[in-house]
Amino acid sequence: MNILVITHMYPTNSDPVYGNFIHDQVKEMQRQGLKVKVICPIPIVPFPLHVLNKKWRIYSKIPKKTIYDGVEVYHPRYTLLPKSLLFHLSGHSAYLAIRKLARTLYQEYPFDLIHTHVALPSGYVGTKLAKIYKVPCMLTIHGKDLQTTVHINHKCQKTIRSILEKTESIILVSEKLKRRITELFPNVLSKCEVIPNGVNIILNQSKPLLIKQQTYILSVGNLYQSKGTEINLLAFKEITRDFPECSYLIIGEGPEKDHLKRLAKELNIEDKVIFLGKVPHNEVLAYMKSCTIFSLPSWMEAFGIVYIEAMSLGKPVIACEGEGISDTIEHFKTGFLIPPNNVETLVETFTLLLSNAQLRTEVGNNAKQLASTTFSWKKNVLHYKHIFNKIVG
Repeated sequence: MNILVITHMYPTNSDPVYGNFIHDQVKEMQRQGLKVKVICPIPIVPFPLHVLNKKWRIYSKIPKKTIYDGVEVYHPRYTLLPKSLLFHLSGHSAYLAIRKLARTLYQEYPFDLIHTHVALPSGYVGTKLAKIYKVPCMLTIHGKDLQTTVHINHKCQKTIRSILEKTESIILVSEKLKRRITELFPNVLSKCEVIPNGVNIILNQSKPLLIKQQTYILSVGNLYQSKGTEINLLAFKEITRDFPECSYLIIGEGPEKDHLKRLAKELNIEDKVIFLGKVPHNEVLAYMKSCTIFSLPSWMEAFGIVYIEAMSLGKPVIACEGEGISDTIEHFKTGFLIPPNNVETLVETFTLLLSNAQLRTEVGNNAKQLASTTFSWKKNVLHYKHIFNKIVG
């Protein structure tokens, strides 16, 4: 079976982290006998954005076609306005950039199915191409569509509704997203299925970690307010007197970084808080393997692969109630769930775990067992193949 994957998230040599979970799935599809090619549209970079902004500078260096780790990937350019301006039109803009490439590809690679990730822009493109080439279109929603894009404006919500109605099958990565789609678009619920992402744990760290800390709390994620890094800092401040040997390591970049650094200084804990920035995935896993606690009290998390990665490495994880990962974690058995924005409960959880090595080990072992048996890409792709066969007919 020939699969055409359309996604705006995919790793490149310039940024091997962005969308790496989609690449992991594509590689597993190849291992299971499927043929896959990827179209990953990227924004046109107008002057002077490639000079002023690091993200746009990375875009400008991406080639139009590449072989990434054995996968043929195309990067057509499309117009995308900053700050979500006219975002409801982003799908049509991407379609205009992709349609000629798709026609050329189809002549040499007649795809049987289009698999898109995220409704806007990729899902829109998929439904348009599916109609032209008379093939089914499948959409995987990872969270943004139902958590943020639908709330940009009425036009975005209307566009997403149309995309969902036109696609043959909708995959949601968590039960949380199924609850959201039930609230927002109940008419498409019959073609929805929950299939969680997998994890790919390969520890091939070639150089030693540049840290001396033996006891540390770790968080990994983009530095947005909703990720809860500030809550971690406030709670960490409260436990430094009782646990002076403990540090807090933060992996990730984002708009909140300067604010968080100032806060650490104001709390007089800057000597115990280490901002590591963006780190290659294999190094992220190495930091996870060595951490004492993994804490990401995010209150807008559709799934959260980083939690599963930490669990796979036998670490006790702390997450928020009601988020995607809360369907997986059993409180006090395979991890810890706290109310969103609750510093007091987080302080209590930090204190409990740092003072009880046996509990950390027990919960970590339970988490590892759960993650290893439930969240594999092999299992994920077997579920997808079943749906592929059903909708291709």
